[in-house]
Amino acid sequence: MATGKSKAKAKASKALIVLTSVAVLAASVWGVRSAMRSPLFILQVVEVADQPEQLEQSLTQAPPVDAQEIHRLAAVPAGKINLFDLDLRAVEGRILTNSWIREVRLQKRFPQTLSIAVTFRQPQALLQGEHGSLSYVDQDGMVFGQVNLLHQPDLPVLQGLDSAP
Repeated sequence: MATGKSKAKAKASKALIVLTSVAVLAASVWGVRSAMRSPLFILQVVEVADQPEQLEQSLTQAPPVDAQEIHRLAAVPAGKINLFDLDLRAVEGRILTNSWIREVRLQKRFPQTLSIAVTFRQPQALLQGEHGSLSYVDQDGMVFGQVNLLHQPDLPVLQGLDSAP
């Protein structure tokens, strides 16, 4: 009989360990979930970082898209969304709607900041359309942007090409 009692005690002990483990796991999940929903992680700051390779150019000319416009394109509801809930792909897609922007890098910096860094397309030539309209062409052959001859007046002009990418 003594072995039957010890087996029952061992089973009860194992059940207690399993039950305690499940309770600790559930409490941990609840704690992490509560922390993620904390007001501490509400997005408060959206910063647009300067790009090192573009800083040299900024001494001679203004960037084609300023930080205020990038912030507007991002359309991130600061003060209203939790950093964990922020969909970076949607933000990236909105910023990339500007044809001057070649690449976007987004970084969540906890507890309350979203950092945006962009790389601009670099005009390599001008493309003259059928009706005399001008567009920029970058090194990948991508047609983009509205031409401003004050930005880069010494580019070669391409004619007689289809402007569709």
